[in-house]
Order: sequence, then C-alpha cells, then structure tokens
Amino acid sequence: MKLGFISDIHGNYNGLRIALAHLLMTGCEIICLGDIVSENSDENEKCISLLKRKCIQTVRGQHDDTCAKVNSPSVSAQARQYLHTLPEIITHSDIVCVHDNPLQKAREGKGMWNSGSYIRSNLEADVVFQDFFPNAPEMRLVFFGHSHEPAIFARKKQYQLQFGQPIPLKEDELYLINPGCIGGR
Repeated sequence: MKLGFISDIHGNYNGLRIALAHLLMTGCEIICLGDIVSENSDENEKCISLLKRKCIQTVRGQHDDTCAKVNSPSVSAQARQYLHTLPEIITHSDIVCVHDNPLQKAREGKGMWNSGSYIRSNLEADVVFQDFFPNAPEMRLVFFGHSHEPAIFARKKQYQLQFGQPIPLKEDELYLINPGCIGGR
C-alpha cells in the first residue's frame, strides 16, 4: 500500500485540491498531518469539507486546535466540532503521524523546545531519535509537519527533499519525515 502525506494546508483550498488529485491519481492512501485551517482564511470550510468527503485521516495541528477551542469566525460550529475530534497522533503499522513533534515534552514546550516544538535541525532530530524511538521500538518512521520545511532526518543524516526525486528508505534505519506545506510560507 502506498501512503501519501500532506500537511499545513492553512485554508489553501486550491492547493489542497491539486495535492489530493495528484495523490489519489497515484493510488495513495492519504494522511493529513494537520493545520487544515488558518485563522484568516475564508476557504477553511471548503478544505474541511473536501478532507471529510475524501475520508482523509487527519491529525490535529495547533491552528486546528485554536479554531476548535475559540469562536473563530473563520469556521462554523460544525467545523469546530470536527476539528475538536481530530486525534493528536495516528499510528499506521510502523509509522507515527503527528503535526509537530512526537515527544510530549516538546508539545508542552519544555526543555530545548521552550520556543516551539519544531524539528528543523539535526540537533532537534537527534533528541527525538534518542527519546522517542527507544520508547516506541515498533515504530520506524515519524511523519510530521509544522515547520513547513520539507526534510528527511535519518539518525545522523539530513536529506533535502526535491519534488519528484525519491529517496530510498533503508529497512534498518529510523526516519523523521516532513513533507512540507500546502499553504502558508
């Protein structure tokens, strides 16, 4: 089974529509890594409706969480309810899907993550490799979004993702993978 990952839509309906069409055409099962909405987008409802209609598994990002908790004019009460029901983590075989970081301490803003739970550098990736994977030995891959920066971290190596360029994954390696963003910068 092929999996496709999207993240950080931020209310960009046209970008979402194009990404889904491409992934569905290739026969992928799609997982959305969160941040469907943006507080200032007028296309949030269309994005949510499309994900629901296509039955896309989705984790909740911090923008989704904010819109679900407050009376945001950019989403209806029904959309807020949908966002509220999204899980923080989805597991799929040996894969963990989160929006920002699989470490609870990072999501709570503790330690080196006191300014956000981003995984942008080898140092941040190394901490996840040391602290997460030993506690989840059955997992091999973590897919995440949040930083909007496409990247693959493999224990001590970082790869740059290039559109259309596959990177073969080794069976005996652990990976942190960010597909980048659909909306936002």
